Amino acid sequence: MRMKKVTVICLCMFLFLGTIATAPQQFLAAEPSERAGIQALLGDLNGDGVITIEDAQAVLKMVLHMTEADFELKYTADVNEDSKVNLEDVQLILKKALRIINDYDDIIVKSVKLSPNSATLDIGKTLQLSAEVLPESAKDLPIVWRTSNPMVATVSNGVVKGVSPGNVTIRATVGDKSAECMITVATPGRVAYYSGSGNKVIQGVNLPLGLYKVRMTNNSKNGLFSIWAYNGDGTRSYLWSNVIGSYKGSRIFNQSLSNGLLQVSSTGQWTIEVCKIIEQGTSKLSGNGDSVSPFFYLNTSSPIVVNWKNYTSKGLFAIILYDEYGRYIGLIANEIGTSSGQQIVVPQPGVRYCIEVMAEGKWEVDFGLDSTVTVVPN
Repeated sequence: MRMKKVTVICLCMFLFLGTIATAPQQFLAAEPSERAGIQALLGDLNGDGVITIEDAQAVLKMVLHMTEADFELKYTADVNEDSKVNLEDVQLILKKALRIINDYDDIIVKSVKLSPNSATLDIGKTLQLSAEVLPESAKDLPIVWRTSNPMVATVSNGVVKGVSPGNVTIRATVGDKSAECMITVATPGRVAYYSGSGNKVIQGVNLPLGLYKVRMTNNSKNGLFSIWAYNGDGTRSYLWSNVIGSYKGSRIFNQSLSNGLLQVSSTGQWTIEVCKIIEQGTSKLSGNGDSVSPFFYLNTSSPIVVNWKNYTSKGLFAIILYDEYGRYIGLIANEIGTSSGQQIVVPQPGVRYCIEVMAEGKWEVDFGLDSTVTVVPN
């Protein structure tokens, strides 16, 4: 289908810009274009009271679905390279747009294929998707990229970036054809993930002996939220959660499960994410609520003084130190309510450590070694 509406729009704008020096500010509008997805074309697109090169560029970016970088490579402000940006440049840009649109009008897209069509992506990492468009004559047509949930993952020019844990669909559209890629965004080191609502038993849980961070969320405003881990023989192994109401936090699990079970009790939606603890390389930590820190080194064999502060918690505030093998080293703090204090720790050089914090509010732990501050997410 030919793009007659867009062609007419660009011709009107081209003729109108020829009178830019004497005509008062005017308003050009068009019905939405099926292919370009334009809601409206305005003469003074950037609203500065005059029609300039910037307005023409803004129109082109919408028509061609170009990113800022792609546009600047193909359409510089001084199109005729006379060291001036003026009406002639505006006209040349619109002529280019008109030619490109006409070139694309008669191309019929047969298929679009994304590679890969599914993937798992860690938070903060990126993945480049490639789109195969057929026929060959359609390969230069603009691709419109969309994400089903920008809170989980974003996409720009085929580059997907993980934002938060969850599932998201990335769609690439060329003409009237499209393809999708299913992306699972995970916390780095994830080994298991479960979600559901209400009371549920999860079977076949296998976790080799090690040290894990168990991140849990529950959106119930009232009612018990508990998670019991059972061994394969039915014996209770560990209580992962036992709170009332909504919850978002992390706890340590330093045992193993072989064909185990999880008994979840809840009155709302919940998630359970089990991750290996990764290395952060810091010794000053802060956070909010129940948290498990990344691994850090205490590269000294001399006793160090650990300073800790509990800023807002009214209930239990505890800090437990573990080594990388999951061995319990000791309590750094075990108080009720807001408090601060010090504790002596005798570390082993070359051994990684992490802490588990049980708190209701903001806290900070400083091992007295020079490092950057790391905010530990719940």
